[in-house]
Amino acid sequence: MKHTYLVFLLCFLTLQSVAQKDVTTVGIQVKPIIPVQFSTMADVQVQENNMEVKYAQKLGNTFGVVIRRGFTDNFAIETGLGFARRNYKVTLTEFDDGYTESADFGFIGYEIPVQALYYVQMSERIFLNTAAGISFDMFPSDVEAFKNNLVHFSYRYAWVRPSMLANIGAEYRSRKQGYFYVGLSYHRPFKPIIVNQTTYAKIGQLDKTIQTTLNGHYLTLDFRYFFNEPPERKQVRRK
Repeated sequence: MKHTYLVFLLCFLTLQSVAQKDVTTVGIQVKPIIPVQFSTMADVQVQENNMEVKYAQKLGNTFGVVIRRGFTDNFAIETGLGFARRNYKVTLTEFDDGYTESADFGFIGYEIPVQALYYVQMSERIFLNTAAGISFDMFPSDVEAFKNNLVHFSYRYAWVRPSMLANIGAEYRSRKQGYFYVGLSYHRPFKPIIVNQTTYAKIGQLDKTIQTTLNGHYLTLDFRYFFNEPPERKQVRRK
């Protein structure tokens, strides 16, 4: 679990105190996907048949609805529904002809995360948190891209894939305006989600194709806002 990410601020919840206990609240989140060029998240590069193909991650985005349920003042569970668009640039180099071409492609997915959060209080209204869990990622379709002699297809492995989630962040809990949160998240599918097939297709020559996979992991900068909700209090029956 490593890596980095950026942009946007948004929020979370409030009561008469800053406690989380017995609170269920709904919020919104915006999470830009930032390209990172190190370790296993670096560009994918493959050479075969005197040809080279590179896949570079580009800026993407995710956004959606978050539901948080507080069980104690320090522990909560989050779920929700998100939309994610992963973007890439493919560059093909054919060494025999000295041909180089690039094309952009991207694919969308829908995510249902479930993660546990633990809070550490730093001041009266500022809390740090760490979170971990899983996400069920769904992919509605395959994608394709064409540019002169470059022909690219991305095929989904399956329409749903589970992923690991890890998060760290901080939030400010106001009394009346909600909770405002900023953090970093790492999203990593347990298995590759896409098969890439890139072809050098020139009239009068046999096609040359390189096939490889993409894991689809990404790092985001998270901004959240949760609406103000009162705690749920159990009513005691009077005898």
